[in-house]
Amino acid sequence: MKRLLSVFLALICLLLPTSTVVLATSSEPLSLTVIMKYGDTALPGFGLAVCRVAESKTVLGGVVFVATQEFSGAGADFSNLTTERSIALAKSLHLYAGTHSVVRSTKATDSNGTAVFTGLSAGLYLVSQTSNAVSGYIIEPHLVAVPGYSETTTGGWIYNVFMLPKTEWKEPYVDRTISVSAYKIWDGAGAHPDSVSVQLYRNNSPYGNAVTLGADNYWSYTWDELDPDSTWTVDEYPVPAGYSKVVSGNAENGFVITNTREEIVSPTPPPNPPLPSPSPSPSLPPPPSQPPSVTPPEVIVSPTIPLAPPSDGPPDGPHTEDASNMALWIVLMIVCAIGLVAVATSVAAKRRKP
Repeated sequence: MKRLLSVFLALICLLLPTSTVVLATSSEPLSLTVIMKYGDTALPGFGLAVCRVAESKTVLGGVVFVATQEFSGAGADFSNLTTERSIALAKSLHLYAGTHSVVRSTKATDSNGTAVFTGLSAGLYLVSQTSNAVSGYIIEPHLVAVPGYSETTTGGWIYNVFMLPKTEWKEPYVDRTISVSAYKIWDGAGAHPDSVSVQLYRNNSPYGNAVTLGADNYWSYTWDELDPDSTWTVDEYPVPAGYSKVVSGNAENGFVITNTREEIVSPTPPPNPPLPSPSPSPSLPPPPSQPPSVTPPEVIVSPTIPLAPPSDGPPDGPHTEDASNMALWIVLMIVCAIGLVAVATSVAAKRRKP
C-alpha cells in the first residue's frame, strides 16, 4: 500500500496541472527522497544521479517547464507529458546528459535504501542509476517535478517529494546482456525532417531492422538484451538532404548522431574592375579666320607638232625617227650652210683690204 501511494505521489508531482495552479513562491526548502526497494527488500548502496532538466515558470496563471541551459540543446518538448511520453523523454535526456558531460548530483542509498537530495530549485528533475552496486538490480530513468502538487494537500504544494522507482532484476552472469542507445541532435536553425532512420550494427554488420527516430520517441532509441561480447555501433542512413552527419559516443555511454545544416554559400562575384578614366579629347586646331590662298601651279603647255599621217603601205626600211624630225634637220642644215657662207665672205673681204 505504501509503495502504491509513493508511485501515485510521484505521478502527481510529474503531471502538474498547467492552467489552474500558481508556482510556489515561498522560501520553503525543496527536497527529493528516492526510495529503492525490490518488493519489500531495501536496496542499500544503490547509486543514483539527479539533475534538473527544466525550470518551472508561471505563464498566464499556469506552470510550464522550460529547459535549463545544460539541456537547451536537447530539443525536448515538456508539454503534454503523459506517462508514456515521460518515460521516453527521461531515457532521451539521460542519454543526452551522459554524452554531454552534464554535471549531476550523485548519492548512494543508505541502509534503508533511501537517498535524500536537498537544496533543490523548483523544476523538473531527471533521476537515473549511476552504478549497479546491488548486483542485478536496475531502474529506468524517471522524471519528477519538484515541488509536487496535490489538491488533497494543504496549500496544494508538496515541498518534500518522495519517489519509488520501479526496480527490475537481472541475474548476474546468467542474464548478462547490455543495452545500446542512440540520440539524435539537430544543429542549425530552421525546420528539419520529421524523422530519420538509424541502423544498429553488430561487428560491422547490420543487426535487425532500422528504427525510426522522431518527436514521438524524443529522437532516441534503446536496443536491449544485446551480447556484451560483440562490438556495437549505430549509423544513420540516408543522411537528410542539406545536412552533414557526425556520430559520436560509444556503446557503453550511448551514441549521439548530430546533423548540422549545411550553409549554401553563393559564389562571390568578382569585384567590378574600375572604369577607365575618359581620355581627354584631342584638341582640334581652331578654324582659320580666312582660308589661305593657294596659288595654282603654272602649267607649261608644249606646242603641238602635227604628226605625219601613216602611210598605207609597209615601210621601206627601218625608221629611227619620224618624218617631222627629218624636216627639222633639213631646215637646220640649210641655216648652217647659209651661216658658213656668210662667215667665209666676211673673212675674204677683210683680206682684200690693203
